[in-house]
Amino acid sequence: MKTRKKEDENKTRKENEVEFETKMSRGISWFYITTMILLGVLGVIITIFTPLNTIEKILLIGLFACIDLVLYYMLARAKRTLYTLNQHEIKIYGAMGTKTISYDQIESIKESAIPCGLRLYGSSFLGGWYYLPGIGRTWVSMTNFKDGVLITAQDNRKYLITPKEPRRFIEIIENKISGMSSMEV
Repeated sequence: MKTRKKEDENKTRKENEVEFETKMSRGISWFYITTMILLGVLGVIITIFTPLNTIEKILLIGLFACIDLVLYYMLARAKRTLYTLNQHEIKIYGAMGTKTISYDQIESIKESAIPCGLRLYGSSFLGGWYYLPGIGRTWVSMTNFKDGVLITAQDNRKYLITPKEPRRFIEIIENKISGMSSMEV
């Protein structure tokens, strides 16, 4: 009985959510794939042409394999980047974890170009904390270089994300925010 009730709750919750996938840039995909291939080739070349004993060669190949696995994991996670809008908040499932932004905390939301910035924290250029000129310290979750949406929260935190349909994404959020403010009156 509890399982049925939980299934009904999950179904209702899913019906009230709007999911926005991302469009992965070919350039980003090819960068990661090429880097993985080059690291694999480099690992093999180093183990063949350097005077290492068997254990050292195994450790070196293992190191290159681990680096390739990390790159593959980051690429796979980035391809699954998802933005979910429910009744009360935005959930960002990105390459660098999950962030939640409540609609009542949003001060502004607008389309934005993806500027070059200085990475402050993060393991890839797909996400993490960046310093972006003209914007400041910003949490970034991106999969391409053209569909940017900049969200500024009331605590002055900034988020730059790349949903597949940025105008529709912004429109839905603005409607949810205006619907919340009309309920408060």
